[in-house]
Amino acid sequence: MQKPKLIQNLTQPVLWTVGVLIFTLFIFTAPLARASETDGTIATGGNAGFAWSNNLGWVNFGIANGNIHITDSGIIGYAWNANDGWINMKPTNGGVTVAANGVLSGYGWGSGLGWINFSGVSINSSGKFVGQATGSILGTLTFDCTNCDVRTDFRPANFRTTPSPAPSATVSGGGGGGGGGGIPFVSGPSGQAVPAHIDAFNVPLKLFPAQSGVLTQNLSGGKAVKVEVPANVAATDELTLNISERPVSVNINVSTVTVLGDALFEITARDSAGNLIHNFLKPIQITFIVPESLEGRSDLGVYYFDESQRLWVKVSDTVFSGSSVSFFVDHLTLFGIFSAADLPSFLQPFFPVPAPTQNPTGEVSRAPLPQQATEIVPAPPAGGSEENPPLFDIKVGPGSLESKSKTKWIIIIVTLAIAGIATLIYIFLKRKRNAQTNR
Repeated sequence: MQKPKLIQNLTQPVLWTVGVLIFTLFIFTAPLARASETDGTIATGGNAGFAWSNNLGWVNFGIANGNIHITDSGIIGYAWNANDGWINMKPTNGGVTVAANGVLSGYGWGSGLGWINFSGVSINSSGKFVGQATGSILGTLTFDCTNCDVRTDFRPANFRTTPSPAPSATVSGGGGGGGGGGIPFVSGPSGQAVPAHIDAFNVPLKLFPAQSGVLTQNLSGGKAVKVEVPANVAATDELTLNISERPVSVNINVSTVTVLGDALFEITARDSAGNLIHNFLKPIQITFIVPESLEGRSDLGVYYFDESQRLWVKVSDTVFSGSSVSFFVDHLTLFGIFSAADLPSFLQPFFPVPAPTQNPTGEVSRAPLPQQATEIVPAPPAGGSEENPPLFDIKVGPGSLESKSKTKWIIIIVTLAIAGIATLIYIFLKRKRNAQTNR
């Protein structure tokens, strides 16, 4: 039985409209659906996606061709800087990982920047990147500046809405052992949450008062220095530690005293204004590593240079083990491992003492990390090799989920409007054809 003409005329455009609507929604919302708490992307628009490097300017983590994705396995994709190009978040021999509490660790790589340490950065419960990454060329890459705003819909495991963490994973502020130990965040500048502990390798270590940290620096000839700093070690708003070496020619050593490794170790600390800090409120632990056995030797001692007395002073309570020696001090200056048959408490300078470092930025020598691999970079950004700077006059909303929700509603409304107009055109043309047929 043939359908009445009126029903047929109405059924066809309705089915056609529904099909167009479903197809359009699938095409435009599929990219949005891929982002989630467990596989997140970077929010874009306005200032969103940008962090600030004191040496290079803006770094864009939300650039379209960068395709950054964040999962429990780590961060993949590329960030972009207009001056030095792409930053690979998962290079060979490196990569940036995300802990369950949001703390990042590991290294990114830029062919013009070298290694970038992300251990000072974390993703908070709102999906916002906070803290600072560091690199010898990049300098300090901060995610906390006035116009910085790198956000993601990914949520670290401890912050996800579903599934809820097991009861044993959350520990109250009181004592007691076991459980997950709580989330290691402390209060940073302006009260924002920052990681309680920072590990830095071959880059300066920057700490806020409530943070503790460990700085490890590789030096020439297999030597290395490690400095372990407790929280609240200095009465300053910020502390930046650097380690370098001062070569000492063997030709100027006297026969009775030699300098192990033919170098002095210089460890400096500066506040946010670049002023040197010599004394601390608490002891810090220093470890020197040299490529020879130190254990069981009675002719070795660690000395520091006292600038006020112009004397080398022996450090007490040093512990020699294997190829390393550790000790505690509450001040920083030049240090050296001396070898002599007789090791008195004080030594007159027996070679010219280098002048203190005058570089106010505290930049250290750019010792490379292991095997800097050549990276294959993605296609350049659409529209050229430069990226537009952030729009400072645009106020960014509180979260990427909200901004994406607004975008989705705009797509739905536009799609419905197009489908409605197409339906009206279809009905008009159908009636016109019917009228011509009935004449």
